Amino acid sequence: NGDPIMSPANQTNPDETDVDGHFGWDVIEGYYVVRAEYPGCVDPNKPDQAYVESAVLPIPPPVTDLDLRLSCPAIAATPTPTPPGLINGHLTWQGVAAANRPSVTGTLILCNVDAGADYTFTTDTSGNFTVTTSLPDGAYHWRVKGGRHITNSSPTDGGDVNIIGAHATQEFGTQKGGNTNTDNIINALDFNLLKGQFGQSGVKAADFDYNLIVNAQDFTFLKSNFGQAGHDLICP
Repeated sequence: NGDPIMSPANQTNPDETDVDGHFGWDVIEGYYVVRAEYPGCVDPNKPDQAYVESAVLPIPPPVTDLDLRLSCPAIAATPTPTPPGLINGHLTWQGVAAANRPSVTGTLILCNVDAGADYTFTTDTSGNFTVTTSLPDGAYHWRVKGGRHITNSSPTDGGDVNIIGAHATQEFGTQKGGNTNTDNIINALDFNLLKGQFGQSGVKAADFDYNLIVNAQDFTFLKSNFGQAGHDLICP
């Protein structure tokens, strides 16, 4: 279909502007009036008129500088939503070199009513990370654990996460390495697995410093933390 007074390149009349408000047509010789309108907008000089119009435009010559402006008091600006419950955290992976810290996967658990909500994260080389929780403002008990570490939790290892204005900043402390399984205690089971993997390279449960080889340094971490257990999360 389309309007026959228009160029075949664009015969849409009426048409819509682009995102920057630009519009235009190729037309045959004649006289034209351009009208602009949008729901909720009016002529700035005639508030009771829901459109603005140009003067009569003789074509040719081409018109390339036509500026039509609407006043839109009824259209409220759409606010940019704040991500709910955004937490900027920091922790230290014991003995893990900066370049290897992003290889560690951590889990943050927050008490939400009667249950814990789990959030998986990785840190940058400085130990910083961000999680979006969708939780409302409030104070939350927490527990954090790395893949080969024992847990820290509040209040033993720090204060609660306090989300205020949809945001919180929290220090989660040092995560102690030496746990090869999910029992959250560094004991003989971990020592035996380290012994069996000693000297091996690749992704190994006993590679506590994440340098892709199980060696004496990993034994040192296990030895220094031997007998220690992680701290449980207690939801109020």
